[in-house]
This record gives sequence, structure tokens and C-alpha cells, in this order.
Amino acid sequence: MESAGPRLFTSLSEKIKRDGFDSAAESLQATRPELARLMSNTPRQGLAAALRGLHDEEFVPNSRELGAIRCPTIVVGLENDPHPLATAERYARDIPGAQFRLSRWADRKSELPKLAADVLSLSD
Repeated sequence: MESAGPRLFTSLSEKIKRDGFDSAAESLQATRPELARLMSNTPRQGLAAALRGLHDEEFVPNSRELGAIRCPTIVVGLENDPHPLATAERYARDIPGAQFRLSRWADRKSELPKLAADVLSLSD
């Protein structure tokens, strides 16, 4: 969470509130086209609040909270995800017995059925 991610999402949240969704998405096109593309596929309502909440300390789980999870868990990190990949890796490290999977953003939908089957097989 120490990367540019938190600042980027907080700044984007403020820009959406101040200038509107379309203006914020347009300004991202030049600097972060992948994030602008993600925004274009995201529901507009509540996005600014959600972006701010991603990095609010109240919502970021700590090692103790993650360590209390006692169910089969697979943490998926996405290549080129605007969220720091290190965060997904930390979650997988801190959740007892969790598996970590690295996926490409473009493959996320096609990999979902296998991922769901893998999660279900963990509880057998």
C-alpha cells in the first residue's frame, strides 16, 4: 500500500467528485490508459467513495485480522492491476494456508470457473 496506488485512487476519487466521472476518465487516458479503460467498465454511482475507501485504514485488514481467517482461501493477484500486487501477496502470506495465484487481467473471466472449482476442492 506504500506505492502510488493509494495516492492515485484518493486523487481520482477527489477528481470524480470535483470534475465529474467523464472528465476524470478522460484525464487518465493520457497517463494511465489501463485505469481509464477499467473506469469505463465500472458503474459510476459510488465509484468515488469506493476508491477512497480502498485505502482508508478502517478498511485495510492488518496481519492479525488476516491471520484470523479460518476457511479455504485463494488470493488472486492480477498482473498490471492498478492495485499493488504486493498487497495480494501479503494477504496470501498472512491468511493461514492460503494459496496465491497470479492471473492476467485479460484472463480473469475465463479463469473464474477453474478458480471456483479450486476453492470448492479446498474444503473437501
